[in-house]
Amino acid sequence: MLSLRELQLEMRGQVLSPRRLADGGKDVYRYAYGARLAGVLASNYPVLARRRGEGEFAELAREYVTRYPSAHYNVRWYGAHLWRLLTGAEADLARMEWALGLAFDAPDAAPLTSARLAAVPVDAWAELPIMLHPSVHLLYMSWPAEKLWQGVDGHERAHLHDLFVWRKDLQAHWRIAGAQEGLALRTLRQCGTLQRACDALPEDVAAQIGPWFAGWV
Repeated sequence: MLSLRELQLEMRGQVLSPRRLADGGKDVYRYAYGARLAGVLASNYPVLARRRGEGEFAELAREYVTRYPSAHYNVRWYGAHLWRLLTGAEADLARMEWALGLAFDAPDAAPLTSARLAAVPVDAWAELPIMLHPSVHLLYMSWPAEKLWQGVDGHERAHLHDLFVWRKDLQAHWRIAGAQEGLALRTLRQCGTLQRACDALPEDVAAQIGPWFAGWV
């Protein structure tokens, strides 16, 4: 007699099989499983789905479901690797959309506001412990995927830059940043204080961290 785990693995193999099953009930379940996950992907990547069109995105979704079966009890987290099946600006667009979704769903945390910072003596700012808000993501981008997100075509040339993603109130935001600002924010995240970040950064970058810090706050 097969164990419960063996039965589950057998059922999973049949559901994910590309061949038509002799058991009509299981075949219907297999179709429903794939259709449900394809719908999840379209929900998590609305811009990419709209750009590709229903038929082409459905084909992409079928390939993804075959390669990456769902491994989490919550389908909200299904689709993290979709960018691996794409190339060029579309791959970066998928990474951007996923980061925006993560930012929206990130845990709440009280941000460091100008008012809170003003309550701290200026000479203590350098050693003030700092961490990024849970919703913040820093992406290395190779293509101008932001143009695709805005619905602007004709930007197929590679363009190295950083993309910041975060949530303010109930809205996920993004903006493009230069390589130096991206380096500064990543270093601050690793070092934990302005002073340590400045000590670790090249002199020309460290000199700009003050104005950037004001903007981040």
